Amino acid sequence: MRLLLFLEHRFYNIGNEVYCERIINYKYLTRYLKVFDDITVCARFGKGNPTNRLLVSGKHVNFLPLPDFIGSIGIVKKYLECIKIIKENINKYDVVIIRTPSPISAMVYPVIKKSAIPYAAEIVINPQTMFGKDSYPSILQPIISSFFTHHTKSICMHANGVSYVTERVLQKLYPCRALVGNERGYFTEYYSTIDLSIDQCCEKVHIHEQGTPYIIVHTGYMDTYSKGHLMVMNIASRLLEEGILVEVHFIGSGFLENEFKNYAEFKGLKGKVFFCGNLKGYTEVQKELQKADLFLFPTCSEGLPRALIEAMANSVACVSSPVDGIIELLPQKYLAHYRDEDGLFKICKEILRNERMRLKVAHGCYKKSQEYTVDKLEERRVRFYSRLRNLAIEAREKE
Repeated sequence: MRLLLFLEHRFYNIGNEVYCERIINYKYLTRYLKVFDDITVCARFGKGNPTNRLLVSGKHVNFLPLPDFIGSIGIVKKYLECIKIIKENINKYDVVIIRTPSPISAMVYPVIKKSAIPYAAEIVINPQTMFGKDSYPSILQPIISSFFTHHTKSICMHANGVSYVTERVLQKLYPCRALVGNERGYFTEYYSTIDLSIDQCCEKVHIHEQGTPYIIVHTGYMDTYSKGHLMVMNIASRLLEEGILVEVHFIGSGFLENEFKNYAEFKGLKGKVFFCGNLKGYTEVQKELQKADLFLFPTCSEGLPRALIEAMANSVACVSSPVDGIIELLPQKYLAHYRDEDGLFKICKEILRNERMRLKVAHGCYKKSQEYTVDKLEERRVRFYSRLRNLAIEAREKE
């Protein structure tokens, strides 16, 4: 059974191997190999030699490269070339899975929809916040937001199967046919993309040593302002003014990193803000998280954030914004709007000034994170992929 998997990530040929800069590695793809015999990843292939390499190539994984492009203008320039590649190859596969919303999914969806191949969509984020005014500052923002919102609704109502990263939130916004009817051949499931085993969790809460700084950790790529890096520094500055000794550890990097470093100096936070870069693998991230007293994540767009779940799984008290799936993870009293600096500051101050409260919040975060370990998610993933596979077998038998 051959799966064609469309991914938004950018891949690179280096020697005889294929690498990805972020998230996707061979182990990630093996979740599909539990059900399908062979996977072909269709995605953009860039030029160059990225510094952070995740090995993707391996047994039973193949690639269908698309030309590289960036932004709306890039899509327009490469659209016909990409569509030609998809049309020439799509009938070689038994089933298709699209991870959406994304420019790739918008480009290939009309071709897939017209084919007779069973297909499923994995809805990983809310396009209304992904392309909202705060997360996508562009003159084209209203048009792009409207387009991707409509696109996601259409995929959900036409795909044979739809999986969501949330349990409830995205389902209400983008219902699929399996949720609104009882038609044969349509199905749904929910599962996070996180791959967290029980032995990668830590129930022990970090005990703060009196006289040392409270460590605030934030994880997120620095390619956008939407993850709240500037807000974290604003709050750290105010905590210091209140006499609460803190330092900030940023995990991740991107083309805005130098701007964020300059902002830290502007706020007088030299020696108080540390840029850890892209740490290699979960083990290195976990080392930083286990030093943390607080995980502060004032994001304005998410699906169900892996970074937040990882912090929770390491018994870190977490404060975030009530967007998308985050409301399924944290109690309302530890959430404030990503532009509500006063609200976020008050929550952080209360937690850091009350050690008993901080330990209680951290323990609650850990308990909630246990709902997202791989043993619980894998069963739902396999069930979802198996239903797609069975549709393809039925279709083959009818031929």
